[in-house]
Amino acid sequence: MATHKDYRMPDVKICGDMYLPIKLGANQDNFQPDWQGDNTGDNISDKNPYYCELTALYWGWKNLPSDIGIVGLAHYRRHFSVENPFGYSVEDRWENILTEKQLDRILNGTSYQKFYDDKTSQDEEIDLILPNRRHYWIESNESHYRNAHITKPLDLTREVLFKYFPAYIPSFEKIMRKRSAHMFNMFIARRPIFNEYCEWMFSVLFKLEEAVKKSNIKIDQLDKYESRFYGFISELLLDTWIDYKEQTSKINTREIYHMYVEDLNWFKKIWNFIKRKFIKTAKTDIKTKANQKK
Repeated sequence: MATHKDYRMPDVKICGDMYLPIKLGANQDNFQPDWQGDNTGDNISDKNPYYCELTALYWGWKNLPSDIGIVGLAHYRRHFSVENPFGYSVEDRWENILTEKQLDRILNGTSYQKFYDDKTSQDEEIDLILPNRRHYWIESNESHYRNAHITKPLDLTREVLFKYFPAYIPSFEKIMRKRSAHMFNMFIARRPIFNEYCEWMFSVLFKLEEAVKKSNIKIDQLDKYESRFYGFISELLLDTWIDYKEQTSKINTREIYHMYVEDLNWFKKIWNFIKRKFIKTAKTDIKTKANQKK
């Protein structure tokens, strides 16, 4: 459970003890000293301003005991659920966070008929649980990214994949053309799948870091939001990796609901979308041109 601040956590009496709070950027902040920090053992805690929740993911990959067979990532205010949260009050959402018993049943492929699809029969074990897709009805994943963020890191990611991971390019381009994606870096996986994905994804990001250092991107000059582009890029890498796995080997995935446990300001959300789609693009282009002139 990745968090950068003191926050309510799932109720152990309801959910079981499967959630471990991980303090993000723990080198800089010592809230809740009893919680596990992302800065012990093999860690990348200092990268948190740029990697977001991925510093918790890295910590789990490198430091959780090997006998823990299921590992995943959720956020302090974004959680998995087997219930559609639409219309739920905040308290109802907290009471319907995914429980340990529900997780076991889903992984064993024996429950929740509404999540079955054509890819997985009811008696097959599940390797990877994902949040239900976010749909971008009027744009592709790539155009959405370019409207929402500075574009150079995405271009460099494509170059890194071409140079170091060319087998993944067809999957990457396929995901870029799609109009939906599994977002937020949220997933739950069996340990071999978890390890394999983390090995690949962090290898890509570390190569991207090298490319960024050689580029005209000055990460210390970006605002707090834009400087988190490694976390944004990784959201697209997850579906890239899944598509590649589906083409080259067998992996059983299952989508379940995800929910935001705070009240949403829909006016603000819609306005931010309008700004990204129709206003931010011009600013991004200007910023890119300004960098090129330097």
